[in-house]
Amino acid sequence: MLDAVEMAMNAAMEPIFRVADADTFEPGLPPDLEELVRAGLVCSGGRLYLARPEHKTPPPGHLDAFESELWMNKVHLDTRTPASDPSWRIELLRHGLTVARRLLPQATTLTQLPVQIVISLQSAPDALDPETDFATGAVHLALIRSAHDDFATGIADFEQPVLAMTATAR
Repeated sequence: MLDAVEMAMNAAMEPIFRVADADTFEPGLPPDLEELVRAGLVCSGGRLYLARPEHKTPPPGHLDAFESELWMNKVHLDTRTPASDPSWRIELLRHGLTVARRLLPQATTLTQLPVQIVISLQSAPDALDPETDFATGAVHLALIRSAHDDFATGIADFEQPVLAMTATAR
């Protein structure tokens, strides 16, 4: 059971979040995300991992344990909505929020450490770079063992829209 979910977002994410979270409608997930969420999480070596990760190979050897956890728990958010249609951000954020809201309760049953899910989008509507304006985003999941691991503390420094959801077990 979740005690509480703390949310932190940067200025680029705020207007997108207000629209995406305005109604209580929780959209269905695309089949690949639904399968990933249904498979859930496993705990191994004191780390949480997606039971069906997108990455099928081990993380690169130069990554530390925290970076490896993030690498293994990265979920790509994609849409067929073109980058020229600003609604892609709302669509992908809703998918990311659905993934987070479904995985966080399970995650907190597997560990006493805070669990953080970070949702990021490739670009903000008012900061478009034509070379990086793709209708895509990502979800990352990791345990917070130290202040260094907490994305929420430096979230304002990101140019792309970023939202961090942190939960702890009761």
